[in-house]
Amino acid sequence: QAIIDATEGLIKAVIKEREKEGAQLKKDLVNRISIMSKEMTAIEARFQEHLTEKKDKLNALTQELEGDQSDLAEMRRSALYAVLDKIDIHEEIIRFQSHLENLTGLLKSPGTEKGKRLDFTLQELAREVNTITAKCSDSRISSRAIDIKVEIEKAREQAQNIV
Repeated sequence: QAIIDATEGLIKAVIKEREKEGAQLKKDLVNRISIMSKEMTAIEARFQEHLTEKKDKLNALTQELEGDQSDLAEMRRSALYAVLDKIDIHEEIIRFQSHLENLTGLLKSPGTEKGKRLDFTLQELAREVNTITAKCSDSRISSRAIDIKVEIEKAREQAQNIV
């Protein structure tokens, strides 16, 4: 009976310590999610400025072509507007924010075995940020994206400690 009692006591102590550690991990992840969210909000604001700057430049270039009805001028106009499509990161921002909401929901859910789900969601966040940096060559956006990547990597390290 003494062995059973001691074993039960140890099991309870281990469970209590895991719950304390889990609470600390959750607190850390919530903080990282908050940082990522703020950075993405700043990226979104900067993207709007960047897009306006590009549109202004493109409008100036297309005005130079105004009146020129040649095929070459038309191809140039089409190419200029294609540039705007290529740098548009709005969809990636929306998906990133959606993944952050999923991450927050996972942390709040009462279920167990969250580690893998957190890790996969963090992978999706990383993909969206990588796409943003690939599409948009603005240095301020790139700098903030790198900050997000650092937070994602730190969060992934923590998520690997979660069962």
